[in-house]
Amino acid sequence: MRLVATGSRALTEVHVPQLRLFLRTVLRAHVPYETGFVFGHGAQRGADTLLADALAWCASREPALWMPERPFPARWKSEGAAAGPKRNRRMFDAIQPTYFVAAHTREDLGRGTRDMIHNVLLPVGVPGALLLLDAAGNMVRIQQWP
Repeated sequence: MRLVATGSRALTEVHVPQLRLFLRTVLRAHVPYETGFVFGHGAQRGADTLLADALAWCASREPALWMPERPFPARWKSEGAAAGPKRNRRMFDAIQPTYFVAAHTREDLGRGTRDMIHNVLLPVGVPGALLLLDAAGNMVRIQQWP
């Protein structure tokens, strides 16, 4: 499984239980049947780092779910406003994901999350899920592709 994470910087510790639960379910479904494990994320506070922490939590309880982590920080100083989309494409090219998890608190998503899902991942058929969470950490809905 080659997994990428994307999502809102507004996610906080209150969202961690839902992220852990969902990620553990996804990993249990995919890991026994796939090889070449890697987990990529944008190295930003919020969804990226919280999903990385959730992955570490899953692996601490079920070692078979462990996979190496590859952070892809945006190069804001050298790339300016285009740094986020450029980072998304670098991450996609390096990881060649087989699944994605996106987590957000806003229905309209943010520019970076929207770019990653609708301009990078879905056009090439990468399956995945968007977790929409409220401010209190509750799951509002899960949208899955395909």
